[in-house]
Amino acid sequence: MNLDPNILAQLKEPERVLMVSIPVKMDNGAVKVFTGFRAQYNTARGPAIGRLERFVADWARENNIHGKLPEIKRKSQKVAVVGSCPAGLTCAADLAKLGYDITIFEALHKPGGVLVYGIPEFRLPKSIVKYEINEIEKIGVKVITNFVIGAILSVDKLAQDFDAIFLANGAGPPVL
Repeated sequence: MNLDPNILAQLKEPERVLMVSIPVKMDNGAVKVFTGFRAQYNTARGPAIGRLERFVADWARENNIHGKLPEIKRKSQKVAVVGSCPAGLTCAADLAKLGYDITIFEALHKPGGVLVYGIPEFRLPKSIVKYEINEIEKIGVKVITNFVIGAILSVDKLAQDFDAIFLANGAGPPVL
């Protein structure tokens, strides 16, 4: 493999910033190359892939680029997801893509669990979490907040009303 001599010189330094070109396939089939993103590179660890992924995701969100889902054949089964932590959101989104009728029950006033209440803004901006939850709602997932299972609705009643239940209780508050 032949690398550009300029890149080889940069790789000899322990911490460098490299220019990156990212090809993105557009909806019309054309490939557009975005150049100029600078990724931190550490020769001991390799390129900062997370930063590249963040760049692509941020760019797609800012430019209103959405992946196209195939036509979803709706199923009659209803699934309750208790909690909107990362596991609950992932379960809800994946099952909705398979056609199930999904309802998330969240005890707190905002969905997202640790994504909203546990990760600081500088690590994960709340606007990104809100955007991703809105995307999940667009595929048919219903989100009900301020709803404590066990206090407002019993688990037995929930089991009567839904064909399946996924418990995504999250981490909960720390115990001291």
